[in-house]
Amino acid sequence: MHAGIIMAAALCWPATSHAQTAPELASGQANASPSINAALAARQHVLLPCGQYQLKTPLSIASGMSLRGVSRSCVTLLIDFESDDVVRVGDGNNIVNGAELGSLHLFALVERKDGFAVAVRRGHFIRLTDITIDGPQAGGVRFDGTGGGSFGNRLDNFEISSAAQTGIYITGYATDTFIRAGVVGSSPTSLHIDDASGLYLADLDLSPATNNANGLSQPNILVNPSRYQNVNALRATNVMADSCDGDCWRFAAADDGTTGGVTEIQITGGWGAGAVAGNGLRVANGSGVNGMVITGFDAHYNAQHGLMLDGGTNITLSAVQSFNNARASNRMEANCSDSHYSGVFLGPLTTHVTLIGVQAGSGGYMATHGKLDCQAFGLDGGVGMNDKRILTVIGGQFGGKRLPSGVGIVELGNAP
Repeated sequence: MHAGIIMAAALCWPATSHAQTAPELASGQANASPSINAALAARQHVLLPCGQYQLKTPLSIASGMSLRGVSRSCVTLLIDFESDDVVRVGDGNNIVNGAELGSLHLFALVERKDGFAVAVRRGHFIRLTDITIDGPQAGGVRFDGTGGGSFGNRLDNFEISSAAQTGIYITGYATDTFIRAGVVGSSPTSLHIDDASGLYLADLDLSPATNNANGLSQPNILVNPSRYQNVNALRATNVMADSCDGDCWRFAAADDGTTGGVTEIQITGGWGAGAVAGNGLRVANGSGVNGMVITGFDAHYNAQHGLMLDGGTNITLSAVQSFNNARASNRMEANCSDSHYSGVFLGPLTTHVTLIGVQAGSGGYMATHGKLDCQAFGLDGGVGMNDKRILTVIGGQFGGKRLPSGVGIVELGNAP
């Protein structure tokens, strides 16, 4: 155990009575899991005072129950097992209503091989608040509605770091999930969504582990439903995805090559920046995107395109800025003749795109950053483009533009 452990008793109480001291839940036990689980199973709410509580087996929280610390700054759950979820809110067999977890620091003492620090399965109105998750975790938080759906769950005021697989995973047609005011860092993929309806993200800073050990250029934010899955009504406000290994935002087909539906996507504010080997935001061919509005978004300092629209339909970019992409950090010469990356790239299978007041410059040497910016065109829709697409450009400024002649291209206002 760590030095400085505070020996204190927890407070436990049924919903119908006042708090009672519970010495069996004192900090400093070799394994606090059985005592905490026994209190929760006896329908007692648990409030842990300052201290460190070693866990050798998972904790389970049932409907209407709560597990909280007095403050995440002084209450630490020390995770001392390699596999399985650490805190289970529901087991996936039955719906769990109204459980709470909060004001806790979950720290992995050992390298976790699989499982999540917190897993909510078939939960309704679950509240996760004021949580720190770190140490060598496998996964951070999982919201999973598989087997019957989930509804109205929240994750607020959180920090997740060093998850070797995924910071936050949302699946199983999780409905009306709210995630706000949090940081995910040092995880290859900060946020993975493959089956959700009504997902509300706000005020997030997502900075994954760049150059991760497995050598893969993994996306920071990944949306990739497979057949029979859907992601719709995603609302992201002030979500900052930066210092990415692969694409900062990626909308793509599932790993098995199939595609579900991705509809009603709204991204407001935020950015995709600093991708070491990818794009600021990419809508891949086969992503299933139909209906996306991106407003006030900033794509900059990415190794490839600022925004790569290589697939999808009914996409609008409004007041988007895309500068200093095609970044060549290992080349100091001001020679961008071999660049293939642009501020906004439109692939041949992208249809019904509207650009309103977009600003996207072409490249140049960035003396203040000591790097070369080889952004070829502000707007590039010329490579492999066919005249069956519909592109509308309203206003905006582009430092270089390549568009084919022919039907389907409408330009209004000042769009040089």
